[in-house]
Amino acid sequence: MNKGNSDQEIIERIKSADRKVSNNALKEIYLANVKLVEQYIMNHGGSQEDAADTYQDAVMVFYNLTREDRFEGKSSISTFIYSVARNIWSKKMRHLVKQRNLKVVDFERLPEQDLPKNEIDLQLILKGVMEQMGSDCKDLLTYFYYEKLSMSDIMEKFGLGSTQAAKNKKLRCVKKLMQLFKKNGITKENLFE
Repeated sequence: MNKGNSDQEIIERIKSADRKVSNNALKEIYLANVKLVEQYIMNHGGSQEDAADTYQDAVMVFYNLTREDRFEGKSSISTFIYSVARNIWSKKMRHLVKQRNLKVVDFERLPEQDLPKNEIDLQLILKGVMEQMGSDCKDLLTYFYYEKLSMSDIMEKFGLGSTQAAKNKKLRCVKKLMQLFKKNGITKENLFE
């Protein structure tokens, strides 16, 4: 945003009946805050496309609240948009984790000194490799290693005829995981540096 334009001036321009004035103010806000939000999303497991979508959603929340005269102005516009974007992204990540039955560390809630960098790297690497697997293998390994389900429970979930069939399927999935690690150049040595 222009240094000369206060938040109140921007708000008044957004509320303007002149669509051009309102759209120009929106564009100004959009350009002023995009990098900060983009950096946050990309540092927290998102892609550039995720960042763009999340940022656009956050700006539209601000825009709609302002047009409806419901923006309270308890914080600056930039702070508000950043907070909304963080909340939207956190909600998307929680939904994704729930949808895929994954357990991930909530890095936001842990002090950095409590989580060694290599654990963060390991989580991100594992997440990336798991995304390349088919949903059956990803689900099976998640059930077995994260949720600690028994082979009998896995047999039932996947409609397999015996626990031995579940064990065989798990073995194939582990082999597939190892192949993906190898294909991606991931070795035990560079995982645990």
